[in-house]
Amino acid sequence: LPLCLMLFGLSMAGGIFFHLRGRKYTLDQPPKKISRMFFCAAFLTFGMGRGVQDAGMHRTIPGSIENFIGEERISFTGTITAPPTVTSSRTTLRVTVDSEQGSPDSPTAGKLLLVFYSRTDTDFQYGNRVRVSGKTILPPDTGGSFSYRSYLERDGITAMINNPVVELLPGFGGDPLPAAIYRLR
Repeated sequence: LPLCLMLFGLSMAGGIFFHLRGRKYTLDQPPKKISRMFFCAAFLTFGMGRGVQDAGMHRTIPGSIENFIGEERISFTGTITAPPTVTSSRTTLRVTVDSEQGSPDSPTAGKLLLVFYSRTDTDFQYGNRVRVSGKTILPPDTGGSFSYRSYLERDGITAMINNPVVELLPGFGGDPLPAAIYRLR
């Protein structure tokens, strides 16, 4: 990260220098073109530095679902944050864990993917509140050029439960506007 900051500072200094130097020229302005290149380089290094910082800042917070990966059976409440994805072989739900749990040995934060490999009789919808229990696992890392785990982590999903036990709870935990849009589909 300090290297990116140094490159950003040097690029900004070069851009300002050539921009001020280019004020003297009226017809052909090569210093202004050079200053634009320096400014572009500055913002490129700033973006790179931010990306490096984001990659290095992955920390597990207390109560996060990540702390419960591999435990035989956990139970928590949450909200379905996207419409269910139903295919011929499985149904997937994206769930955000509620922050207020009754037990200290339950997760209080995080997003996870619930995968049903058999038909479910329950009609899950966006915004449903649910009680979930099952064994949490890491999403599979498929390797190669595409990583399923990285794909899910971009959406903040850090855990999965295969064939969980899910009970619908009363109440609605979603945003009314997306709920109306999803109902129109």
